[in-house]
Amino acid sequence: MNLIDRYINEVGEHLPARQRSDILKEIRSLIEDLLAEKSRATGRPNDEKLTIEVLKEMGRPEKVAASYLPPRYLIGPELFPVFWLVLKIVLFVVFTVGVLILAVRIAIGDIGVWLGIGDGIGNLFNWLVLGLGWVVVTFAIIELVAPKMKIPNKEKEWDPAALLKKPDTAKIPLATPIVGIIGTLVALVIFNLLPGVPVIKNLNDGEWRILLSLSDAFKRILPLINIAWVLTIAFHCVTLVQRRWSSVLRLAYIGLQVFL
Repeated sequence: MNLIDRYINEVGEHLPARQRSDILKEIRSLIEDLLAEKSRATGRPNDEKLTIEVLKEMGRPEKVAASYLPPRYLIGPELFPVFWLVLKIVLFVVFTVGVLILAVRIAIGDIGVWLGIGDGIGNLFNWLVLGLGWVVVTFAIIELVAPKMKIPNKEKEWDPAALLKKPDTAKIPLATPIVGIIGTLVALVIFNLLPGVPVIKNLNDGEWRILLSLSDAFKRILPLINIAWVLTIAFHCVTLVQRRWSSVLRLAYIGLQVFL
């Protein structure tokens, strides 16, 4: 994969899927025209050095992608792709866990089938709205404080040749914050909404039993644990935005581990 292909792919990561193909074709055509024009004007061969100069003039991939997107107000164009990804993850997890809780309650006879379905739909709606609100508020705050966070490469001169370099150890894999967000959300839902952990039918009387239930001591410290989990989700959202370890992020991570 050559430098232009890498640049095009990087731009595509910041574009909505429905418009991506047409926009990328337009950008590729623009790059090829600029290369041909610059080559004729300077008498230089159309090589990698000339390509790097043209891509520098084009600008960062995320900024090029943003120029093709409509204005966004609460969440800016740089954060919106990450916001949309996190929102889909949160809503999927909330919906899945909500359905599982409903199924368990009906299975153990905690609630009737039709009453459970009606109650479950109402609870699902409330949880989805809460999830949506939480994600919007979190990313609105990130949008406000982003300049102070010094998002990597925002202020430095961008070098297209960096696309050809091997990823360094400071880069945070995309899967890491996503798995962290999903796992913490599942823990939040289970420990705050489930009365315990159901097991298979008892062979003696054919009734469902609760294997584990939360003690009163645990319930007293659960608010503190919830705060730690919410902070953990916020931390993973920030790492999903920055995608690189910094000294501040490492200190925040150590602080979370100590708190937990």
